[in-house]
Amino acid sequence: MKGLKYMARKFEPRPGDFAWNLERCEEVVMVADYEEIAKFIEPATRWKPLFEMYFYDAGKAVLQKAIDEINGVRRRRGLPCIEFRETDIGDYARTRDDGAKAEQRRRLRDELSSVSSSARSKIVDTARSEIERLPPPHRTYEEYKTDRQYRNFENAQSLEEAKRRAAVLNGITPAPPTKPAPADLDPSIAAKMLRLATDPALREIILARLAPAAALAAAEGMEDLDLRDVLIRRALDGVAP
Repeated sequence: MKGLKYMARKFEPRPGDFAWNLERCEEVVMVADYEEIAKFIEPATRWKPLFEMYFYDAGKAVLQKAIDEINGVRRRRGLPCIEFRETDIGDYARTRDDGAKAEQRRRLRDELSSVSSSARSKIVDTARSEIERLPPPHRTYEEYKTDRQYRNFENAQSLEEAKRRAAVLNGITPAPPTKPAPADLDPSIAAKMLRLATDPALREIILARLAPAAALAAAEGMEDLDLRDVLIRRALDGVAP
């Protein structure tokens, strides 16, 4: 089924969560598409009151998770899904007056519910025509995110260089960067490595990467008696004398 494609500004309010900042015309179709299926949403669902609180009462952006839930209901009703594409941000979407946006959305909801179906269709069709005329973004969210990651990397490199130069000017030899300590081996992986290894030096490296408590866990399932003793001796390293 062909989706309803709308334009909006995409951003990430929390890591891993995406949201859409809507223009006034986009709010018209968002309200219309949601109210079209609102009465079919199961009363026990947790997302419905949260969406309405954030959208109608708080005037916040629309989370992609909420759109996914709405689309789930629309699919079950045989209706096209809502899809957003990125656009440039205008004055309305840019404003931080969430109270005014909330009031605008509640007014839209009341207006669309009070007019005839033909009048409602005319309002929504006009809004969709306005959406089609919205300009594309100067840069997409992914482009912005890549640029931000690059700038953060450059800033970190510049900070390290500044610290090194300051240390040299003050007659201090900067310490070489320390490598993070290798992670401890999983007992089952360490046991398998020890069974396969024949070089005593290599076995010492494996044991050094094995925490004493993990060595005891590996010893319990070890059938090779010699290796079992080796693992028990490693486990004793963690016991206070």
